[in-house]
Amino acid sequence: MNTNYYNMNKNYFNDTKVKESLKDNQLREATNNLESIFVKKMLEIAYKNSNIAGKGPGHEIIKSMYIDELSKVGSGSIGISQMIYDSLKDKR
Repeated sequence: MNTNYYNMNKNYFNDTKVKESLKDNQLREATNNLESIFVKKMLEIAYKNSNIAGKGPGHEIIKSMYIDELSKVGSGSIGISQMIYDSLKDKR
């Protein structure tokens, strides 16, 4: 085993800036996921009586998959996750 490589990686992960960056990335991911859940619930209500996926067999599954993808793509773009992120980051 190359000890120089091991020591370099060990020092990299002990670096405070790297730890903060990892925490920031984890916080950003968590707030985006929360926004995605919020958007999904809003879309479920909006599309409740919609025939966007037709009326055939499996239309509820298709509609659910469509809503899931819309909520994932839209996460982080509404601004809710940014507000939560800023609030939680300030408290650290």
